[in-house]
This record gives sequence, C-alpha cells and structure tokens, in this order.
Amino acid sequence: MAESFNELLLTTLINSPHLSEEIERPLNRLFLENVGTFLTTKNRIERKETAVQAIKELWTIWERQDAFVPYLERLKTTEVAALIFDEDNRDHLVHSLYVYLLGHYLISVSGIIRENCWDDKEYFLFEWGMTASLHDIAYPLELHSKQIGSFLEKEFPDEKDKTVLGFRITDEVLVRLSEGDFDLWDYLRNYFITECGIEDFDIKKYFERECSNKGIINHGIFGGLFVLRKFLNMGEFDSSIMDIAGAITLHNLEKDIRLDLEDNPLAYLLVLADELQDWDRPSIDKDLIPPTGVNISASGEEGEEIICKTILPRHIIAEKEELLSRKLNDKHVFIEFRPVLPY
Repeated sequence: MAESFNELLLTTLINSPHLSEEIERPLNRLFLENVGTFLTTKNRIERKETAVQAIKELWTIWERQDAFVPYLERLKTTEVAALIFDEDNRDHLVHSLYVYLLGHYLISVSGIIRENCWDDKEYFLFEWGMTASLHDIAYPLELHSKQIGSFLEKEFPDEKDKTVLGFRITDEVLVRLSEGDFDLWDYLRNYFITECGIEDFDIKKYFERECSNKGIINHGIFGGLFVLRKFLNMGEFDSSIMDIAGAITLHNLEKDIRLDLEDNPLAYLLVLADELQDWDRPSIDKDLIPPTGVNISASGEEGEEIICKTILPRHIIAEKEELLSRKLNDKHVFIEFRPVLPY
C-alpha cells in the first residue's frame, strides 16, 4: 500500500460526481485550498495549522465561526501540552478534519450510505460539517480530568476519593449548563427516546456515574451538551441541531446502543468515520500510522461492504471490530478490517 490514502481523499472530494455540484456551492475556494495543503503536506505543524484554518472556513460557510473558534484554539493549545502529561494522548484536532473528509469519502464510494444520508443533501452537508468538526471539541475537559486523577494518584490512593474530587469541579459546570429556560439533559433524554427508541436511559445519571467511577469527564456527552447550549443561546433549535448534539453525545458512549444507518444516519456515520480514522494520529508511546498505511474502499452492488486495509496491529483491529459490532447495526453495512504488512 504505497499510495497515500490522503491523495484518494482529496481526489474524491474534488472530483466525485456525487459531491462536486454540492461542493461548488457551499464549500469555498479557500477551504479547498487549506484541505489540499492539509492532505498533501508532510509537515505535522503545517498540517495542524491548515486543519485549524480549514475548520474555521467550514464554519464560516455556515456562519457559525464566532461561536466555536475560541474552543478550537483551546483544543489546539491543550493538545500541544498534553503529550508532556499523557503519553497515551492522541491528536483530536487534525483527526476532526480527517473524520469530516472521510465521511464525505464514504458517502461517495458507498451507495447505501449515500442513500440514507442524503435525503436532504444541503441539510446533511450542514449537519455533517458541524458534527464531524465539533465531535471532539470538549476533549480538553476529559484530558484535564485525567490529569487531575494522575496528579492526585499518590496522595489519594483510594480510587473513589481521587475521582470524587475531579467530579466536583465538573458538577459546578453541569449546574450552569442547565440554567435558564431549558434543561439540556431533557433534550438529550428525549433524543434517546425519539431517535434511538430507548426510554429507560437517563443520560445525566449515566454521566454522573461515569465521572464518579472513573474520574473522567466524557468528552462526547459534555460536547453534546455544550454544542446544544451554544445553538440554543444563538436562538437556533430544530431537529437538525438535535441530531448534531445527539450524534456527538453518542460517539463516545460506552453503553451498547446499536445505531442503525437508516434510523440514525448522522450518528452512524460519525461512529464509523471516527473509528476508521486512525492514521496520522501521533502519540509518544504509539507508532504513527502514515497515510500510506491504510486504504478504505467499498464493494458490493450498493457499496454495502466497507473494507479497511491497515497496518494496525491485530489486537487493535480486534478492539475496533468489537467496538463497531457493539455500536453499529450490521443489517445495512458490513465492515471488514484486513491487516496488511507495512511495506
């Protein structure tokens, strides 16, 4: 696999007959120029900088840049320092743009995914753009909560004491999140009932339990709350906004909720792209998977078989297969990982 998958992403974005007419209108030239540099540069610093610029341009297209840019900058600076404290930490900023581009790629190569995602193309382009670019926006909170636990580990060897201290800091924020005329938790509860068919799942209790037991702020749940609050404060709310917040909430949820492509296309595509995008995410203690170390394609009459050839170790592949089998219903799409040796 000597060919860079990034080149295929760029070619697909520019030339796909399924995307070209949509891209010409909403995606401006500066965005495409930044994406081109992002996908072709070999300089990691330049890739991170162009990722920031491309995401800003994407938000400008939808006139949402003022609400979210400060948090994008925070994610960028937080992750630069994070490697000092957490050798396991991986990039989430560059990853967010990759996830956005990979979603477009999957829509282009898989007819079954395209058919379910594009009932309203223009609407879905907005939904996918905001969902993919914002899905890890709250990761700094999760990272900081991990650092609190690490800092207190020797002083408070009892796991419960350590994690409760971390949770109390978060709880003050949660109270403020639900102040005003709307209860964000109720919005998410209703989403799980109407969109996922789950009536007995209390997302707030789940979040509090996870904080108490693990001492970690789930960035997916907090991110969903945060994005929902931002849109509500801008006077915006409809089913599209709720789908965006719901998909972000679901993507890092450990509860076994099997998403269906037909019923939950946005959340389904986010989970799939988020898990497939594992190249070019450096950390201190993990080998970097280069863009030449992966190839994703679709086969079958409707592109229902997604094949990911990767140089990832077999035990990592097994973890991904297990996670996707728990999170995604396989009645529409079959996902297969094929390990290959590094060239």
